[in-house]
Amino acid sequence: MNTLDKHPGGNNFGTRKNIGRDILAARDYKKLAAWIKKNRAAVRSLSSLLFDHDEIIRWRAVEAIGIAAAVKAENNTEYVRNLIRRFFWMMNDESGNICWNAPEAIGEILRNNPLFIPKFAKMLVSFLNEEPFQSGVRLAISRAAEINPVPFKSSIEILEASLDDSDAAIRGLSLIALRTLSRHPREKLRQLAEDRNAFFVYNFSTGKIESLTVGGIAKDILKISTP
Repeated sequence: MNTLDKHPGGNNFGTRKNIGRDILAARDYKKLAAWIKKNRAAVRSLSSLLFDHDEIIRWRAVEAIGIAAAVKAENNTEYVRNLIRRFFWMMNDESGNICWNAPEAIGEILRNNPLFIPKFAKMLVSFLNEEPFQSGVRLAISRAAEINPVPFKSSIEILEASLDDSDAAIRGLSLIALRTLSRHPREKLRQLAEDRNAFFVYNFSTGKIESLTVGGIAKDILKISTP
């Protein structure tokens, strides 16, 4: 049965949210694009799924928001600009509704809409040491910087300093971001190659959450970096 047929007629928030959740569960992004074009409020429903009880749904919502923003940008780039600003606002205590995955959503929007990277890269970097967004900002930088690394060069000093952080996720994600920025601190990489501490991260290629070790990432970078 077609996902949209499972929820006939309804265009209320709950129905839209259920449609979005079904699409994310199936990871059917062709269907997602069609839904975004058909329903003006679909992105709002996807944003609400960043608070879902299921971690994999939250991560796929992050992924889908980036794709949805690209669809919206075909006819309305101002909508995308305002969407980015909305997620930055949700990283502010004053918003009253802090979204822990807001940095990752911003990263995916920028990755899928690179014309906004120069404007918002510096703002994203400014949250590198802001709790509870440290890990999310590092992942967002690594994703967006794959498309355009230059505006994120200002993050290198902070990323290198955080290779000594007590949190394995921050160390590991800092390494991933530095790799994307073509920064390979070999002495530090050799030290971290023995770091067996693990952390979890969403794999945007497979759509699954996987466990990585800091040492494994360091060893992979050492293999590709020049002496």
